[in-house]
Amino acid sequence: SELRRQRIRREVNGLLNRLSYDNIQPIFSSLKTIYMDIDYSANGSPSSISRGDLTQLLSAIILKSCLDCGQTSVLLSVVEPQAALIAGLHVHPKIGDRSNIGA
Repeated sequence: SELRRQRIRREVNGLLNRLSYDNIQPIFSSLKTIYMDIDYSANGSPSSISRGDLTQLLSAIILKSCLDCGQTSVLLSVVEPQAALIAGLHVHPKIGDRSNIGA
């Protein structure tokens, strides 16, 4: 449903807003859980959002954050943890091979 889609969008946006070198692991774990749970909604029916949708959402939020930064020093502090997070999601055996992250 659209409500679930909005909830996931807010959750992913919030996770990425808090992303830093110090908390890559817990944010990775949260995103991994979202990817793993995306196939089915809480009532067991197919989800209204696909892994591809989630990957597009993640990409859009990351690109927007890069555009909003402006200053190079701020941009580097944002981009490096995001790149590490994307790399971790891409190589994860249960996420990267099914979500087209990095493809």
